[in-house]
Amino acid sequence: ICYGPLYGGYLGLDGALVVALTNGFMPASGSSFVLATNLYRNGSFATVSLPVLSSNLSWRVRYDTNAVTLRVIPPPLLSAGARLADGSFQFILRGGEGSGYELQTSTNLVDWVTLATNGPFTGTLTLSDTNAAQFGRRFYRALIAD
Repeated sequence: ICYGPLYGGYLGLDGALVVALTNGFMPASGSSFVLATNLYRNGSFATVSLPVLSSNLSWRVRYDTNAVTLRVIPPPLLSAGARLADGSFQFILRGGEGSGYELQTSTNLVDWVTLATNGPFTGTLTLSDTNAAQFGRRFYRALIAD
């Protein structure tokens, strides 16, 4: 049981991360909690057990080079879709700041193909599918990861 962040030294992760919220505390979108800092880390948690959040928010464990943090992020959202004059399809992706994303497309909701990936972004990004005109219908999804 740890009530504050671990500091310094070597940290080999392979066990479980279990988080419980007490006294009615419910973190808001954008909340960040440092679990360990200023360390040499190897691995990641084998299992993660986190409490349910309100308002369709989700948890992200972020493994940086010198810190491990737990963040509360909004769900990814694709919006403002529009077919452009050249036949391409353009939309906006919104997700947690600093997250990486993978944009995928499908014509049948079973087989997914990656269109684009990127490292940390500012939380809002305009994307275009220049091949959209070649298909009668096309579905999109975004996977957000740290």
